[in-house]
Amino acid sequence: MRVTRRSPWTTRLKENEAAEVLKRLVKRSPRLAKAAEREARRLVKAISPAKVAVEVERALRSFDDIDNLNARAGATRHGYVEPTQAACDLYEERMRPFPQEVESRWKWGDVSGAAAVCQGIVLGCYRVRNLSGGVIEWAGGEDMLSETAGYALETFFKKAGRRKFIFHVLTDEFFSSVADWAAWIGKLSGKGF
Repeated sequence: MRVTRRSPWTTRLKENEAAEVLKRLVKRSPRLAKAAEREARRLVKAISPAKVAVEVERALRSFDDIDNLNARAGATRHGYVEPTQAACDLYEERMRPFPQEVESRWKWGDVSGAAAVCQGIVLGCYRVRNLSGGVIEWAGGEDMLSETAGYALETFFKKAGRRKFIFHVLTDEFFSSVADWAAWIGKLSGKGF
């Protein structure tokens, strides 16, 4: 008789179920709550603009295939979906987690982490600005990418204020990594680059 080993219960839970288990345990045990918060802060701190930029770039490149667009555009049971609308929907779906990460870091009080994510969003969008012939081009190309970058910067600016924004986000290293966009980013912030 062969005995099969079951995987740990944590691998069988969906993400939302695992989160609910953690919430319930933390409610019951103040000691566990403190340990969970320490671990969460440790996890949240481990971020860099370069790492986020790679994630943004990977997310954008992974769906920039005309087949993805063709699968969404055209006649559906709900009516007709324009290719540009389908492209924008795909783009927004891929980009949604990144501004949410900025918000999450603000809630934790992690200003430098929020700044790193903001810089990473801009840098990742900047790196794929010249892709052509795919979903990103249908969604608006560089205009859509720069709009996304501007939204990330504006969100950080509104939360942090001018001084923190300039100190944490608008570093010389950041400007040199997005040289073609430096002028409008500088104007957005009032720094005048």
